[in-house]
Amino acid sequence: MAEPTRRREVVIALALMLAQATALCLSVSPAEAQQIGDDERRARQLSYEGEQAYAEGRFDEAVVLIRRAYELFEEPLLLHNLGRALESTGDEEGAVDAYERYLEAMPDADNRAHVEGRLTSLRAEIAEDAARQQTTAEDGALSEGPERDDPSSGGVSAGPFIIGGIGVATLVAGTVTGVLALGKQSEARDEPVQERAQELLDEGETLAMVTNIFLVAGGVLVAAGVTWLVIELAGDDEDIPVEVGLGLGSVTLAGRFD
Repeated sequence: MAEPTRRREVVIALALMLAQATALCLSVSPAEAQQIGDDERRARQLSYEGEQAYAEGRFDEAVVLIRRAYELFEEPLLLHNLGRALESTGDEEGAVDAYERYLEAMPDADNRAHVEGRLTSLRAEIAEDAARQQTTAEDGALSEGPERDDPSSGGVSAGPFIIGGIGVATLVAGTVTGVLALGKQSEARDEPVQERAQELLDEGETLAMVTNIFLVAGGVLVAAGVTWLVIELAGDDEDIPVEVGLGLGSVTLAGRFD
């Protein structure tokens, strides 16, 4: 349905352009023809060439020719032809401007209803295109979303501090149990009753074993947190020369930064 409609519109436009070109040529009597200047004759020639270009589908060329003709001879009929040519190139806003100027210059034009119908359609298409572009722009902004920090851009996460904090707390607990173990041993030495002294020694040994466990576990956690932190600060987790050493109640960390 769209193709026949389009062809019908082109045929109507050609008929109108031919009629208008004929009217343009006949609007001057033979006596007055001698007085027509070179510009007006050139305008008629350009109008004819523009009509031929339009009929052959060379719409951009038709626009140029008709505009040059109107610059030489401001005949309102040329504005209508210009509007048709612009509409065929897809320049809807330019076509609207040409049609509006045509109706302003010829308010009683015979084809006024047809031109007004084209104006209504073109304005609706322009508004639809603007709304579509606005929707596309808004969708693009939503899909992009707010910028987020890249975790690989050098920022330090909370992980190392959490692990290190747990390690420090474990070391503190080991220190407390160590002090208690020493206290039990001291009480055992001062206890006059052998049986009670042995119980105190056993309790001290248990606390000492717990102390060792706390110190080793806390040291491992602290070492892990520090190593993790060093890796994140360095920004490369492949070639970082970091060494962690664990001993009974001690943790050592050695590294080299290039």
